[in-house]
Amino acid sequence: NYSTYKERLKDIYGGESILSINGHNYQKGERLDAFYSSGFVTDGSNNIVYSGGVPLSAPSDINNRKFLGFMNPDYTFGINNKFAFKNFSFSFQFDGRIGGVIWDEVYKDGMNGGTSIESASGDFGTARLAEWNVAKSNGGSLPSGYTGAYIAPGVKIISGTPTYSGGAITNLSSLTFAKNDVTSTVQNFVSGSLINTTEYWMTDRSYVKLREVTFGYTIPAKVIAKSKLFKSASFSLVGRNLLYFAKRKDIDLDQFPSGYNDSDRSLNNGGTLQSVTGRRFGFNINLSF
Repeated sequence: NYSTYKERLKDIYGGESILSINGHNYQKGERLDAFYSSGFVTDGSNNIVYSGGVPLSAPSDINNRKFLGFMNPDYTFGINNKFAFKNFSFSFQFDGRIGGVIWDEVYKDGMNGGTSIESASGDFGTARLAEWNVAKSNGGSLPSGYTGAYIAPGVKIISGTPTYSGGAITNLSSLTFAKNDVTSTVQNFVSGSLINTTEYWMTDRSYVKLREVTFGYTIPAKVIAKSKLFKSASFSLVGRNLLYFAKRKDIDLDQFPSGYNDSDRSLNNGGTLQSVTGRRFGFNINLSF
């Protein structure tokens, strides 16, 4: 099985030129699963721009929300097959959705609380350890005025005032940039600023599952014939969600089949009720009287 679709704004009642929903002014012909939110501001070389050691924020009005991708998958697919040999049967099903984006609320909350492994790895981990040592030597708390040990990779503006459109700087040629060298505590960087930058928490919506594997056996008719109770009998072992392939595995993307919901014109981006996928094993017994 293979399927694909795109939902576009065909017309607007009353001759209006825009439809303002989900933080964007959609025009005729636009895909309604296009997602706009807060994103990183970059220079002409795609380096993230920082101010005071944290990501620089564009104005928060609707015209400066950044396009972060399409919420619906590019296509869905499924492969289901069954084999039988004598009294044995074997079946499996692979399926998935490819393309689209979604934000990872589990990752966001874990980073905000400092419990995500990424918050204690790499540059974040190095800075957290340095800050912990400073706090330890200061009786358990960071000294007043301490600016932190984390320096984000990117640039800062050293001259000029940026102007914006669509969340991007429009006057790059009139600005002067330099390598970012301003420190921040990890907590302030993540919980004070990064937490409000939706782009950081976006992830690929693609996934593939080995959804089900079944191995069955049917008791031969001559054996059943000796019984006056049953006409046929079979049993099978079943495994579900045995394999799961996705960029991030902390959420089960199968919970969110599509992004745009036409019933209430909302973007189903997962919200806070995200959970991981789980393997399940069981058996079936089929008896015919």
